[in-house]
Amino acid sequence: MMVPVFDGEPTQWLEFWEAFQSSVDQKPLSDAEKLAYLKGYLDGEAKKAIEGYTSGRFYQDAVETLQVQFGKTDSIVRTFKGTRELSVRKI
Repeated sequence: MMVPVFDGEPTQWLEFWEAFQSSVDQKPLSDAEKLAYLKGYLDGEAKKAIEGYTSGRFYQDAVETLQVQFGKTDSIVRTFKGTRELSVRKI
């Protein structure tokens, strides 16, 4: 499965996380390897959100940070709502 690059767009979080889990997170890799892969698949705001995690022992913290910041339902709803409002205004 191909893992897409995640740039922090909340509406893309689930697609990214499911692909990352099956390709990396659930594999028998060290946390240091998983963190390196995770950082390699991030860009923009998502990459900035975990740039301070520099050791494998912080892998779970990095994942939790991303889930809280980009994977929460309210973040996704706000993004969709904002997109919908912009579409309505264009009409």
